[in-house]
Amino acid sequence: MPQALKLRPEPEYRDQALRQHPDDELVAGLLYNQLEAALREPGPAAVAQIRAAYEALQDERFAGTVGQFIARQHDPDRSTAPGQPLPAFSFSRLRGGDPITPESLRGRAYVLDFWSTSCKPCIGEMPRLHRAYAALNGVALPPERAKQPASYRDLALDTPRVEFVSIALDDDPDEVRRLQAEGWPMPWPNTVPADDDANADLWQRFNLVGVPTMIVVDADGTILASGTHVRADDLAALLPPGP
Repeated sequence: MPQALKLRPEPEYRDQALRQHPDDELVAGLLYNQLEAALREPGPAAVAQIRAAYEALQDERFAGTVGQFIARQHDPDRSTAPGQPLPAFSFSRLRGGDPITPESLRGRAYVLDFWSTSCKPCIGEMPRLHRAYAALNGVALPPERAKQPASYRDLALDTPRVEFVSIALDDDPDEVRRLQAEGWPMPWPNTVPADDDANADLWQRFNLVGVPTMIVVDADGTILASGTHVRADDLAALLPPGP
């Protein structure tokens, strides 16, 4: 069916084919692919396509499908949609100190990075995440040094223009500290939910469907982007350049 839709891309054929195909999982996956493709094409038309694909996935026939579940992160009316104020939070710092709150971050753009030490894509994103943190805060590193975890161990910025906050879900604080000591240091605030209830609350409150998930917030506390599709390499385009 994916090949048929490539050969016959007309909306009328696509809609009829999707309505008539008996495999709900396949159709849900195709609808989600349409939604993701629209995310890469900013503009009013893309917003309409995202809403149309999302609403189509709410049909009862797709209940329980993976496509319907992961589409939740793109609900146009969700609390973490672009343009919305970020939901309230208070994170305890992994290494102690004052809690991390929206108030403590106000006046700076920031990125909430939801991840896990057991998530291979999260670990794979670490080099790019560190390079983005340095670049967004005006730290120039030679290309070879930028690839080395040790280059970031002393990168403690008192007042970064763009702050990162990493939230390790389903994790042991000691495992996060071990990774920081032996691998990528994440020289920005880190937190680990206190217990299973706190962990579950974060999944619900921030509309999470998996990790890594990033939520990008401007200096006024307004969400610029959120979801599993947001990556470190996208941050430079999402966050306005500083002085």
